[in-house]
Amino acid sequence: MRRGLAGQALRAGMGVVMVALASSLVTPDSYAAMAGSTAGSQRMVIGPGCHKLAPGGYDDVSAFCLDQSRAAPASGAILGSAPPTLGTAVVKVQDGAPVTLQSALSRHMIQLEGLGDDLHVRIRNLTDMQLEICIDAPTVVMENGDSYTGDLAKVYGQIVRILKPSPGDIAQSGKSDNASERDARAKTQAKLWTVVNAVDEAEAKEQGKTLPAGPFDTPGESAPAWYFPNKSKCTGGTSSVEVCAGQ
Repeated sequence: MRRGLAGQALRAGMGVVMVALASSLVTPDSYAAMAGSTAGSQRMVIGPGCHKLAPGGYDDVSAFCLDQSRAAPASGAILGSAPPTLGTAVVKVQDGAPVTLQSALSRHMIQLEGLGDDLHVRIRNLTDMQLEICIDAPTVVMENGDSYTGDLAKVYGQIVRILKPSPGDIAQSGKSDNASERDARAKTQAKLWTVVNAVDEAEAKEQGKTLPAGPFDTPGESAPAWYFPNKSKCTGGTSSVEVCAGQ
């Protein structure tokens, strides 16, 4: 009798486990839906130019968004990450030596903020001295929690070409006052979205990317919606657990 009861309990327990496992499995579509609902704000790119800021002052500079499906950075959101391989920008305080944009952000010399739209980024001088920031090449900035940039690295050259100023160019102004300027800017924005969307879709279709897993290939990177297991890590010789489709 006891063995019968034990057997029933064991089968019931295994049933609960199987149900739990089944409910925990995530299909690519459902994972994409969940990731999309929790995705961060748009990654932004600022075009070339120099900006002088008075002590404690700020300037709202033109910018473009790179993630069509995401919301613009909220007003006051801190954009504290400027990947060094995705731009060239230096900050100089009065007669001091210039430092990289990321260094200036980390040292709280300046602060980049969202403005609740996809047209501008606010650059705020946190020092009590005059400061100048010079962006020599289009520079990507984003919130600290959104550290993945593998897709942008693949198309950064295209981003640079799209944002390259030309004589009489009006497409990069974030303060458009007439229809022609707004139309030119809209076309530039559409080109950026097309390039980034294409690389994201291509990566999503790569073989083996079927279930979310880790660890990530690059230390410190967070997974985008389409990041899935690396099959090269599923052949043994690792102490981590990998979920590998088709193996």
